[in-house]
Amino acid sequence: LEISDFKIFEIYPNPVSDMLTIPVVTPHGGDLKITLFDASGAKIRIAYQDVVVGGLQLIQIESRDLSPALYSCTIEYDDQVIIKKFIKN
Repeated sequence: LEISDFKIFEIYPNPVSDMLTIPVVTPHGGDLKITLFDASGAKIRIAYQDVVVGGLQLIQIESRDLSPALYSCTIEYDDQVIIKKFIKN
């Protein structure tokens, strides 16, 4: 299997209660940053920031402290940004 693109599969579970999993595929090592935003677009926090190796990463984000609502997260890698939405119940 050759991995040539940065991809995010569906985050799960969605809706989430305690822990959100974000499946990230990176073609090579690099910096990965995940930032959480509320429904109004206000930044809540940087939930993950680290150097990753190429391949599939299952990034887990703690969500117990979030109030029930709609949220989005930006996943940044190698000058690319993907936005995903999720519901906290």
